[in-house]
Amino acid sequence: MADDPSIVRLPSSDGPREGAVYDKAVLNVDATQTIVVPDSAIVERGAQAGRMELYLAKGKWEGAQGPPPSDAHIRELRTTMGCVKRTEKGKLVIAVYGEWGMMESAAEMRVLLIRVPNGQPVETRAGLSGTVGVKGVNRLSKSTREPGEDGWEAIPTTPDPDRTAQKSK
Repeated sequence: MADDPSIVRLPSSDGPREGAVYDKAVLNVDATQTIVVPDSAIVERGAQAGRMELYLAKGKWEGAQGPPPSDAHIRELRTTMGCVKRTEKGKLVIAVYGEWGMMESAAEMRVLLIRVPNGQPVETRAGLSGTVGVKGVNRLSKSTREPGEDGWEAIPTTPDPDRTAQKSK
């Protein structure tokens, strides 16, 4: 992964093995429209007027019992996890999709940094990120927000070699 600085693999000899991909996206926004974001997101001001910037750190970990996640499995986070949007009562709602968890492995949005223009109305809401248990399946949880379901539309991302989300911690 040395050829792609937006991907990090963190092997460990005594615990979970981890990897992450860093992506980014830009959306055009109306200055008067309220943006609703997950309560777990980091919101910063100062984006260019009319633009909202999203910086994502998507992570995967495997427990000590299994093999470390391969480069291919870490890269898959680019297409299996991200952010979605939809409009609710005139508000632009941003949420996370593709997160999941099991007893010995998980994929999660480690950091969601959202930069908005100064003066942009922003609200936070619980339930726009994270997972819920899958009925009838012991120890499995998944995201309830997926592109194409309930009006959610995927937000296209590109790799972020600067790892902006990592720097926001």
